Amino acid sequence: MSFLRRQESRINGIRMDDSKSILANPYFCKIVDSHREWLKQFNERHLKKWDDLFAKNNPEAALCEAATRQVLEEFDVDVEPYDDSSSEPTPDFKCCKDGIVFYVEVTCIPKEVATRKSGLEEDYEKDRVCEYAPLNIPISLKAQHKYYQSKNLEVPFLLVIGTFHTQVSENWFIKETASEMLKCAPIFFPVGKNQEMNKDNYKHFKDHSGGFVFIKINNNSLTNCDYKLKSISGILLCPFGIKEPKILGVLHPNPNYPFYRNLLPKVEFC
Repeated sequence: MSFLRRQESRINGIRMDDSKSILANPYFCKIVDSHREWLKQFNERHLKKWDDLFAKNNPEAALCEAATRQVLEEFDVDVEPYDDSSSEPTPDFKCCKDGIVFYVEVTCIPKEVATRKSGLEEDYEKDRVCEYAPLNIPISLKAQHKYYQSKNLEVPFLLVIGTFHTQVSENWFIKETASEMLKCAPIFFPVGKNQEMNKDNYKHFKDHSGGFVFIKINNNSLTNCDYKLKSISGILLCPFGIKEPKILGVLHPNPNYPFYRNLLPKVEFC
């Protein structure tokens, strides 16, 4: 059970699977126009690729990508499109701050999927108590899918997972809930054969281990765990469904290339 909180939203009632509906919203139209102007300074294939995604394939994902670029620039990060001339899957952005280069890949949990997986509808009675499901497994699946875009990189790689679902943004993409459900750092669960796990942690781990982003269970043994997806340095959860989103960061406890949280001081890292 959870007490649902409510913040001002810009997007209730907007069809995020329809580019015309998105453009009818002044706030989103501004993001789209800004992103298209930004892309025009690079090779024309970048703008064409994004326009195709927005107009024909997945406007919600395209908008999430544009909103992420805007947030990164607000964090004083230099951003440019990744050179995607390769036929292999590549990240969306090459970023640099304080002389440190890192890559960013953006993915989106669509409103329809967020509703179905969480049980949270966009509209609800204010200040009511209801039961809703965590999104740790969908997030874990997103990370596993995007792993292949990071496994050959030799710099830190951040995976951005955004959503425009208002209630998921407000009630799930927050530190108290996400850090509790993802349980991805060793401070929560011991990793290694010689570690012990208390009774409460053991039960929670057994019930939810399929959704742990960075922990792998070996041989079905809860006392024989290891780290996985080590090429992903961290995850940023972006609750774009509320007016003033606070970005939440979850860092891999043992990545191939660590990301230094002081590069993004406005992000609240778990």
